[in-house]
Amino acid sequence: MKKFLTQVFLVLLANLIIKPSWLLTENWLQDRLGHSAFGLFAAIFSLSYLLSPIADLGINQYITKWLANFQQKVPRAFLTIFRYKSYLALVYFLVFLSIGYLLQYWQQTLLTLIFLGLTGICISFLFMVRAYFQALQQFQWEALLSVLDKALLMLIIWFLTPSSIEMYAFWTWTTFFIAVLTGMFFLLRSYRSSSHLFGMKNLLLRSYPFALMMVLYSSNERINQIFIEQLSSSYENGIYVAAFRWISAIAMYLWTVLPLFYARFAHTQQRQALQQLLNTSIIIVGIPVLMVCIFLWGWGDKLFFLFKHSNTQEIQKMTHNLQVLSIGLLANAFLNPFSTYLTSKGYEQLVNRLLLIGVLSNIVLCILLIPLWGALGASTAYSVVLIMMGVGYIGLLHYKTPLKVPYKLILKVFIVILWTLLGLWIVKQYALIWFFAFILTVLWTMIGIYFSGIITLKELKQLLLWKRK
Repeated sequence: MKKFLTQVFLVLLANLIIKPSWLLTENWLQDRLGHSAFGLFAAIFSLSYLLSPIADLGINQYITKWLANFQQKVPRAFLTIFRYKSYLALVYFLVFLSIGYLLQYWQQTLLTLIFLGLTGICISFLFMVRAYFQALQQFQWEALLSVLDKALLMLIIWFLTPSSIEMYAFWTWTTFFIAVLTGMFFLLRSYRSSSHLFGMKNLLLRSYPFALMMVLYSSNERINQIFIEQLSSSYENGIYVAAFRWISAIAMYLWTVLPLFYARFAHTQQRQALQQLLNTSIIIVGIPVLMVCIFLWGWGDKLFFLFKHSNTQEIQKMTHNLQVLSIGLLANAFLNPFSTYLTSKGYEQLVNRLLLIGVLSNIVLCILLIPLWGALGASTAYSVVLIMMGVGYIGLLHYKTPLKVPYKLILKVFIVILWTLLGLWIVKQYALIWFFAFILTVLWTMIGIYFSGIITLKELKQLLLWKRK
């Protein structure tokens, strides 16, 4: 546990250094390019993410789960999986260009479409390499690869400043390509064997449940931007993207920490240890996100200070979208650990059915709400669906697994959230400096956490000092 928590700390440190700087850099670039242009770029990029499972078919998650228990077989699996993904990448690229043509992106910006399609391929291969390092429990290399592309792209934006979305798309592809080459270099330096572990047909049969899961996950997260651009306008999508960028940045904490727990769940077999690990994951993932949401709810407008060319009304619209999106983010932070456990223990089909319901619900809500409320309609759909899916995860854990749902812990979390909202309302009644008011609200929340018993001083000390329980 001590080594695992140390590796979690290294991963978080790498992301804390790079991701905030990247977030501000992209905000600045959007302000330079304009909401409409960047909204178009974001819609095409979302399409590439939406279709990227075609280039993967669940292999990445399968690698993490299966090879976590058979690490000695990593080198023999690499060549088969790499060749298989190369075939899938070609299929993905052709499908991506075809759908882009049907959505008229081809006519608007062909180069952006091509470069972002290539970026989608690179992202798939980068996730594959990172999955290997996760399976090997070598999270220090996984941490490096999780931020390398952003670090390189930041340097390019600072020194070269793309003047169009076509140039921005080109540099995005370039940095992901460099990250993939770097990851493969470190991986192949350690493992040089080229023998096969299993055939591609066998690999497909084993990985397809993860493929469907990946399709559904990416659909629920990215399809909203395409709906906004198609049902409303690129401008509205630009407003949404400006707000969602912060949600995506905060969610990177989830997608950085949860894969570590995924590998840990897959590796752990003892029921008591799994129960303890599940409860720990809820606390480690959820509490930091709650602290961030305090700021989003109370002073979210402060995050858009780089939008010098946006008027007051646009800042308000971005802030409202951010606050609505944060509700779904918070629900996902506390409840997604249940999904992580389920998928690591062979319940992929059940999770897929729930995800499919979520995707269909999201589509219906987007069609109904976006024509009425624009970007805010998509934000509302996003949060409602994440809450629904979180409740579904609890149901699956209760009825389908041997672990107990920590209902007492969930109730305590809900009470602390209400306590936090009360504290936020109180500080808003006074004309306090925003930073001071935020600190007071955080302290108020920490008092609620302590007295609710979510985490004791002893447990906190063990986490901070990396001691075994």
